[in-house]
Amino acid sequence: INKLKYVLLDKTGTLTEGKFTVTALISLSEDFTDDEIAKILAGLESSATHPLATGILDFAKKKEITAAHTENTAQIVGVGLKGTIDGNEYQIASSGYLDRNEISYDRDQFKTLANDGNTVSFLLTKSKVIGLVAEADEIKSTAKETISSLKSLGIIPVMLTGDNIMAAKTVGHNLGIEKIKAGLLPEEKQKAVTDFEKHGFS
Repeated sequence: INKLKYVLLDKTGTLTEGKFTVTALISLSEDFTDDEIAKILAGLESSATHPLATGILDFAKKKEITAAHTENTAQIVGVGLKGTIDGNEYQIASSGYLDRNEISYDRDQFKTLANDGNTVSFLLTKSKVIGLVAEADEIKSTAKETISSLKSLGIIPVMLTGDNIMAAKTVGHNLGIEKIKAGLLPEEKQKAVTDFEKHGFS
């Protein structure tokens, strides 16, 4: 008889509520104010429906910032999105994208925000970081009990997430999940499931 050993869980919307709140929105360029960064971010996210977009749009609404008119908006799977504002192309991306493409950013600032459990997204233009937004998501009230129940049955919970490893570890620590695979693109999550079926955690 096959014995269930691992349960693989997505972080956002499964272990957490999937309702993001902006905790920091900062311009990293002398050419843009914080409000201008918010305006661009809201413009790019205005037609998106994912939880991070909702957090940014709620923030802009509360601050009475009008979203910039955006054209040619396109989703970049597992990375973020891009669009054109006033003839300039802007892109929202993760730290993983910046690392893979060797785009420089303040890693200490990123680590400080991520270690507090924030999901951090960067705003770029012409492959240069000009701003960032940090968003926090609440852990579901039932998540801790669910994880405890799994562990009491001898089942090992594993978190799979596209989020940064530091934010993932913060959630994992609060819930008692030791095994985490973070920074995963959607196709990498699928591969992780297949790998677990064959080899377990590695």
